Amino acid sequence: ITFEDAIKPKEHIEVRTRYDKIIRKINLENKLNNEIELIMNFKQTKDVSFVKSEPTPSETEVPNYQYNIKIPSEGNVKVTLELQAKIITRVTKLKSQFLKGTN
Repeated sequence: ITFEDAIKPKEHIEVRTRYDKIIRKINLENKLNNEIELIMNFKQTKDVSFVKSEPTPSETEVPNYQYNIKIPSEGNVKVTLELQAKIITRVTKLKSQFLKGTN
């Protein structure tokens, strides 16, 4: 049985939406004798949105978030991003009474 076998296929689609929390921990380590300056950009999309971060962004212009990071010599910096992902799934539910030729 396929989706195309239904009398009115679009009536048998169920759309499910859920929001997942995503946490990304980024460790930056400098093994050099000099300090490093780094610019990290995050751009949110329609499916993945920015919630918060540690440290806070240096510049915020939605949907762009920029971090100006200085990593000391022989040191490290940790950046934690908390994001929200929108997950949409479509489920097809067909019952035998809605199939063509079975009535």
